[in-house]
Amino acid sequence: MYVNIQLMHLGKVREVVVENEDGGHTVFIDDRLSEEGRRKAYTHAMKHIKEDDFGKHGDVGAIEREAHKNAPEGELRSSQ
Repeated sequence: MYVNIQLMHLGKVREVVVENEDGGHTVFIDDRLSEEGRRKAYTHAMKHIKEDDFGKHGDVGAIEREAHKNAPEGELRSSQ
């Protein structure tokens, strides 16, 4: 498995994760974030990858709330 990181202007979101055809992932992180913000966005994206959230079906909001659950204070604030 590999993770490709790309910085780009994303608008209102901090990061977007895409599952690639070959099983890897690409994480797009908003280039306007501070270094700290980029680190938090990366950590949040990696949690989704490790939890295999791409194979889950259902309410995206519920999946997102679960990703934020039990996060260290300040680590995973809203990515919206």
